[in-house]
Amino acid sequence: MNGSPKRQKIGVMLAILAVFSLVGLNIQDAKGDPPTRKHMRETRIFERVMDDMLIDSRNWLVPGRDNTRTYHVPGHGLVVTFEASLVGRNYGRGFSIWNWGDDDHDLRRLRWDDDDDYDDDDDDRSSRRSRRGRSKDRDERLYERGKQEIKDVLMDYGDTFEGLPGGEIIEVVVYLGDADHFYDRDIERLVVRAKIEDLRAYGKDQLDEEALQGRFMIEEY
Repeated sequence: MNGSPKRQKIGVMLAILAVFSLVGLNIQDAKGDPPTRKHMRETRIFERVMDDMLIDSRNWLVPGRDNTRTYHVPGHGLVVTFEASLVGRNYGRGFSIWNWGDDDHDLRRLRWDDDDDYDDDDDDRSSRRSRRGRSKDRDERLYERGKQEIKDVLMDYGDTFEGLPGGEIIEVVVYLGDADHFYDRDIERLVVRAKIEDLRAYGKDQLDEEALQGRFMIEEY
């Protein structure tokens, strides 16, 4: 390199400063404009809708209300997150009461009744699957119905985000809680994605339900 060591050092410093300036500009561009009041109102309404679904769900078990959070990533779309596990056998809504023990020690247990729990013939107990197998089947039903509940919310309310640019998506990320079903399958996250154009087309009756169902993107890891 030509020039004195001092001049070379100044040149290197100027080059480094130029790189940092470009990086700073790129970061600033990635942030985009701050969300408008209308957009914030839309996301708050959507959070409440998703929370209501989760609280009322017979499939998802959640820690409580105000569980859903949203964040807009410019150029990507709206990211919706919440924590959930699967409803257990001792769920306290829509329950039946079973009595255990004798009259002096009446133990009561709240049990959630899955509609499919009684499909097997009671008179043919020898042909029933193991308790573990039945539990796995039940959890799979809950999980699949829970996925559909998420899709239903997106189908019903996804087109209300008028501020999302075309080409972006709505992405629901579920942090899966402690459940044997998730442990057995070695998954901790469920991601449900939909393009905003597809949701808007469905809202305008330009896309039927079957077609939209086929366009949802599901990822588990």
